[in-house]
Amino acid sequence: APPTGLPPCRTVEEVRAQFGDDFPVVEGATGGRLNPSEIRDALTGELFRQG
Repeated sequence: APPTGLPPCRTVEEVRAQFGDDFPVVEGATGGRLNPSEIRDALTGELFRQG
């Protein structure tokens, strides 16, 4: 997820611009998704970002 107030990243270049070159990125297809995915806490189920 991007830092608060920044738009979601859609390319590797956008990820590197927001998080820096040391942030690990898995390059590959996104499966055609147009919107960001939902993010939840794996232990509590708390919703951090609506998908």
